[in-house]
Amino acid sequence: MASSRKRESSTSSAPPPEPVKEEGEVVQAVVVPARVFFSEHLSSVLNALTTVGSSKLIDFTIECLRRNGVENILVYCSSEDKQLISYLRKTNSNAAKNVEILTMQDGFSLGDALRDLHTREKICSKNFLLLPSNLIMTIDVSDCFTKHQQRSAMDKNSVMTMVFRDCPPVANDNRRSCVVFDPTNYRIRHFQRLRLDCDLQIDLERLTNKSLDAIVIRTDFIDPELCVCSSHVLDLFTDNFDYQTRDHLAKGLLENEDIMGYTFYAHLVHDGFVDAVNTVNDVHRVNMAVLKRMAYPLVPDLFQNEESFTHGRHNVYVSRGARLARGAILGKNTLVRQSSDYSERACLNDCIETLQRVTNGEDEAVSVILLELNGLKNTYQMSIHQVNRLLARAVVAIAERAWSRQGSLFAALKQTVDPLVPILARYFNPRQGGREFQLDCLRALAALAADDEPLRKALAKLLHLLYESDVLEEDAILEWSKSRDADFVGAGEVDHHHKVQLVRQGGSRLATGSGQTEPP
Repeated sequence: MASSRKRESSTSSAPPPEPVKEEGEVVQAVVVPARVFFSEHLSSVLNALTTVGSSKLIDFTIECLRRNGVENILVYCSSEDKQLISYLRKTNSNAAKNVEILTMQDGFSLGDALRDLHTREKICSKNFLLLPSNLIMTIDVSDCFTKHQQRSAMDKNSVMTMVFRDCPPVANDNRRSCVVFDPTNYRIRHFQRLRLDCDLQIDLERLTNKSLDAIVIRTDFIDPELCVCSSHVLDLFTDNFDYQTRDHLAKGLLENEDIMGYTFYAHLVHDGFVDAVNTVNDVHRVNMAVLKRMAYPLVPDLFQNEESFTHGRHNVYVSRGARLARGAILGKNTLVRQSSDYSERACLNDCIETLQRVTNGEDEAVSVILLELNGLKNTYQMSIHQVNRLLARAVVAIAERAWSRQGSLFAALKQTVDPLVPILARYFNPRQGGREFQLDCLRALAALAADDEPLRKALAKLLHLLYESDVLEEDAILEWSKSRDADFVGAGEVDHHHKVQLVRQGGSRLATGSGQTEPP
């Protein structure tokens, strides 16, 4: 432990060096909502106020920029997002923090924001950082900034440097990008975001006509959407109103490079931590990274906003205002707040005691069980959405406790679900809470399945069982199967299995584009 502490302190004893700047130049960063970056290939993105570890996502992003010497941070928000605007004003009221809030009408794109930035003349430097509001990083941004400046000095047509990092060995990772570049100067010659529903397409004939001595093709890069832009990028978005995302800009630069002559480059980071939080699965992954101190010094005991935490052995973080029961045992990589996290765990256990009375065959009226579950909601001061997610987690927990490792997990899940159908159907009733209640259940199951291989294999059958039992509706399952959360647990398999079973068993028929049902 002592060596670990020494290693941490040595890597963060001093903040990263500030970007090289010309006399009188201010280092600026433009932060836009994550959904603006991902408008074309991500159906839903988490809010900037989502909590990871001990802090909000937007707090991580702003802190990362401050640590890298950024002097002026321009944060774009929807004018409808009153909660985020209020939070930013409250936490950045000190003028020394140099955070400026810019608002636009709801539904704006990245292109709209950059065109607005051009109109307002807010960028007063030759170069600026552009990033989404969901980024957590400890990388040396000044190095990226300096490399961009050096390339711009040699190539006057350079307008952007995109930052990439190596992708961890995850086969079903929807965050990867394909980047083709010149190994002598890292100039990008092809860029494509790798999605599960599209093929990799590289125009080799066009590349061979460029008289390049060699090219490098990498499909293991993750693009956290961090880039250094020259101020000329604002002109490009202003002149091209069809540019709505950064991908549009990259595509336009490549397709018109012979006419426009503009270039952009790749910068690969190997040291430090950088990750974007878009989905529920991302929250789980990055939350564990923060608790395991992989994002040091952005850890709960050092990076504190609303609560103060102490750090103990095995990465246990306890709020200074928390009250723990005598003899309470906390597992590794745990964060205990004044109320929320510890109460949620306790509430989950109570929810499992309550439901097991039904699965064990005790003659309990549905109304009594529902009354007790509502009582847990009030006791632990939790929202209905939190209780919905806990209910789904409790069902899986009960099934896994009864599951024999030699047998089928789905059989245990079915045995657990069958007696609980009247309760589950009442809690996930779309007539009471709309489709969001059903999506609460689906998202909770997806989060569990992301790290549970047996559950992931049984997920398609489980969802069909819940559909047949009138707990989940067809539209909710299909909507979830198209989301990025579902990509990590095989949504394509879920979607196909669900459709096939409906046709085979003569249930509701799912129409394809031709108006016919999909064949099994």
